[in-house]
Amino acid sequence: ALRRAGDLKSPVAVPHLARALGSSSETTRAAAIGALAEIGSPGAMQLLERSIEDVDRDIRLAALKACTERQHRPTIGRLERALKDRLLRDGSSVEKSAFFDAYATLGGDSAIPLLENILLPKGLLARKEDPITRASAAMALGKLGSERALDILRKAAGDKEIVVRSAAARALRGSA
Repeated sequence: ALRRAGDLKSPVAVPHLARALGSSSETTRAAAIGALAEIGSPGAMQLLERSIEDVDRDIRLAALKACTERQHRPTIGRLERALKDRLLRDGSSVEKSAFFDAYATLGGDSAIPLLENILLPKGLLARKEDPITRASAAMALGKLGSERALDILRKAAGDKEIVVRSAAARALRGSA
């Protein structure tokens, strides 16, 4: 029934899909995410945006993918909070990469300040994120490819962490 609602692309189904998102079943929530992504109405996109904070990683990633594919810019605020808070500490490398890529895709050049702060913390006592997080930020900057992003990547190319250095080098090659 959830897939059929998505096939019909009927915004009338959105309230019913919202109830399905509250289910304890991951399969039900995943089907609801798929249907909401197909519908793509403003109400459906708001539910997808909220699902970026789901307890299940696969649900979060599916919702993130749908929001990014639909270029749902209001998602940027939730992405920024996730990158600043929970995700940097708890997320897997796959999830970190997906969130950073989505943030760069949706934010464009306005995403650069946060990505720069994560990749190149300023000051002697500035807290450095783990190398995987910093490498994900480097790859997101490479996706942007703007001159400012490339300048930041050039600075990161000399980082002492090999993971960060190689990610910056790959990002520079990919955007050239």
